[in-house]
Amino acid sequence: DEINNIEFIKLNICDYKYEEYNAEAKNSLTVNDELKNISLELNVKDKIVVIKVKGKLSSGKIQDINFFDVKKQLEERGALYVWINYGLLTSKELDYKANLKVESPKEIEKRIFEELISTIKINKDNLKSPNGVNTAIELLKSIRCPKYPNEQDRIYKDKIINNSIDILKLNDDLKNDY
Repeated sequence: DEINNIEFIKLNICDYKYEEYNAEAKNSLTVNDELKNISLELNVKDKIVVIKVKGKLSSGKIQDINFFDVKKQLEERGALYVWINYGLLTSKELDYKANLKVESPKEIEKRIFEELISTIKINKDNLKSPNGVNTAIELLKSIRCPKYPNEQDRIYKDKIINNSIDILKLNDDLKNDY
């Protein structure tokens, strides 16, 4: 029951092929084509194949790359098992989406008004800068005022117009002319 001699015996169960692919600054279509070409060039017969895809795509989506076809092509060429790791692959579109904040409709409307207010050239102070944003929000709220079930169209339209004139602080003459 004593161990007298220990000998290391290397077992070669199967070979493997490890390939890294850098997709940095390439578009998704180029990456797709190049991965397909690589899958045709690699010696994969009776091997476990691991392909690591990393980098940031210059354009296109990760979903545009058909990893399934690359895997299938390698398996058809005799690979025992294929693993394509694209966890480190990113795209500009993903970065854009990651930077988007979840906003309520009111926050989105306010942000849009803030971005566009500088493009308006008008001499009325209540329609410029922060005042203009607040005026636009109030005007939008007024326009969204619901029509009551038995309210006549003309009365509803007059209500909207008069509220808008008040919010915009237009002169009384315009209100009376209408």
